[in-house]
Amino acid sequence: MNKILTLVAALALGCSAFSAHAQLKFGAKVGANFSSMPTSISEINSSSITAFHAGPMLEFRLPVIPLAIDAAVLYSQTGGKYTEGGTSETLKSHALQIPVHAKLRYGILPAVKVLALAGPNLGIHLSDNLGDVVKNLHALSKADAQKINLGLNVGLGVELINMVQVTAQYTIPMSKDFVYTCDLGNNFDIKGRVFSLSAAVLF
Repeated sequence: MNKILTLVAALALGCSAFSAHAQLKFGAKVGANFSSMPTSISEINSSSITAFHAGPMLEFRLPVIPLAIDAAVLYSQTGGKYTEGGTSETLKSHALQIPVHAKLRYGILPAVKVLALAGPNLGIHLSDNLGDVVKNLHALSKADAQKINLGLNVGLGVELINMVQVTAQYTIPMSKDFVYTCDLGNNFDIKGRVFSLSAAVLF
C-alpha cells in the first residue's frame, strides 16, 4: 500500500512539474498570401495575386523538449488572376483557415530561436466572385467552389524575445478548391497554390 501511495505521489509531482514548465501562449497572427489558381484550359493564362490573412492564435510549449503545438483560426483571402485575350479577371476567394502545426524551436542566441513547422490545414469556404469570372471569360461556362479543402503546411521561421514569430510557409494542396467547366463541357479541378509570410505576437 505504501508503495502504491508513493508511486501516486511521484506521478502527481511529475504532472505538476510538467504543467509548471509547460506554457500556453495566446496572441494574434497576420500576414500576406501570394496565391494562384492555375488552370489547364489553354485559352486562359493564370498568374498570382497578393492577399492577406489574420486571426487569433494559440501555442502550447512543451517542457524539456524544444517542441510546441500551435493552432489558429484565420480569415484568409486567396485567388488568382486570369487573362483571356484582352480580358482579365481576378478571382478572390474568402475562407476560414484552421492550421495546426507541430513546431520545433531551436535556440541559436539567448533571444533568438529558429523555427521549423509542419501540419494540416483545414479550409472552410465562405464566399467568392466566381460569377463575375465565369461571366467575363468566354472559355468558361461554369465554376463551382468546394466547401471544404485540405492542405499540408510546411515552413521555417524565427522567434524573437520569446514572443514575436516571423514565418514563411507553403501550403501543399491535398484537395481541390474549385471545379471549372470549359465551353466544350470538360471539367478541370483547380488546386490553389499559396505561399504565406506571417508575423505573430504571443503573450
